[in-house]
Amino acid sequence: MEAVFERDGRVYLIADVAPVTPRDEEIAEFAFSKAVTDQAPNPNIKWFRGQYVEADNPNLNGAMWPSNELAIASVTPMLMPVTVMHDPRTAVGLIADIALRTREKDNVPRSRLDNVLALWGHRFPEAVEEAQANYEAGTLMQSMECLPSYYDCGSCGKSYPKLPGGAEKANWCGHLRDEHASRIMRNVTFTGTGLIFGSRGAKGAYSEAHLEPLMDEVAEFHERARHDEAGSTRPKPKPTPRRKNRMEIEDTRYQELLAAESKLKDLEPKLSEAQETAAKVPDLERKVETLEVEKKAAADEAAAEKTKREGLEEQARATELASERVSKLGKTFREKLPESIRTKLDEQAKTLKDDEWTARLDELAELVGVKADEGGPAGSGEGSGSGAGSGEFSREEVARAGLSSGASGGGGGGAISPERRRSVVAGLVKPPTGASK
Repeated sequence: MEAVFERDGRVYLIADVAPVTPRDEEIAEFAFSKAVTDQAPNPNIKWFRGQYVEADNPNLNGAMWPSNELAIASVTPMLMPVTVMHDPRTAVGLIADIALRTREKDNVPRSRLDNVLALWGHRFPEAVEEAQANYEAGTLMQSMECLPSYYDCGSCGKSYPKLPGGAEKANWCGHLRDEHASRIMRNVTFTGTGLIFGSRGAKGAYSEAHLEPLMDEVAEFHERARHDEAGSTRPKPKPTPRRKNRMEIEDTRYQELLAAESKLKDLEPKLSEAQETAAKVPDLERKVETLEVEKKAAADEAAAEKTKREGLEEQARATELASERVSKLGKTFREKLPESIRTKLDEQAKTLKDDEWTARLDELAELVGVKADEGGPAGSGEGSGSGAGSGEFSREEVARAGLSSGASGGGGGGAISPERRRSVVAGLVKPPTGASK
């Protein structure tokens, strides 16, 4: 079937229908066979036969009936009305027979229900004529009607009670909402069928549900009825031609269409305004992107400046910490340390934690045999004073020795080499000229 729709809590499914002429043995199998065979067949009944519904195979609208559900509900369509396009005011016949076909018994691909329709041709000649014309054009179908108590999602199995107007759809799971899952009908009662005429633009969603005519198979069955009718001079009623492109709909549906048309007219100005706004969106998006890029660049620049500032602050803090730590070291301790170790210790003073710094000083004190604070604070002028026992001389002593800033070995007031120091000492201790021996 191509379409499934709901109205007043009922589910309608589309399938094909075709005229038939059942044989005696076929009629004998109908549910009402005794009533038919006990009296002459009524020539005013026009017969159609087709597939009503199939199990275990979702139709194009995602509805599916399990085989066990179909078997239980197989008798419920019996004697239910046949309408035109599901209009309840156009009951033109009834479902005369229902047959459950199964794979085991009838060698069919899937279980299904076949039905036979009896249309009242003497009461509704136009409907029967239109049905015959649609059959000949290959556009005659039937639409099954049913009332499920609930249905399950074919993907996750979640159940939904059937509510009036399809209200349960508001709580559908994502599988049903996205139309990726079938609806498995449960506790179904079939309530009738509707003739669907393709000439009115309707189609079926169950491609195998075309009704097929029995043609002249009931010729013998109706022979007596036709013979009795042969002497009758009653003219056959001519069906009123159906105007093309005309469809009869319920008043409520017509009012809904009018309301929808009025709403559409009200929405047209708003749609035009929305379209104008939408046309501006690309330009606005480009402006937003430009601002976002500029904002990102400013943020990156601020972050870089912050990192640079924090680095300078950390460097200043480390220098200050090192100066404070070194100033507390004793002169004797410093003098005992080789130049390479003093240089390394000055760098460590900037980075070591307090406990690590203390451990480092203890380690060096043990190594040189002098406590870290021995000799008094070295201060920032370490190495520039006379320093008793330090092996160095003040500037005045150097001047008396006749040394200048450009003298060999003392350039720029730098450290004096051991050889130069011995020479200076010898000059200082040499007796003055003319002194007594």
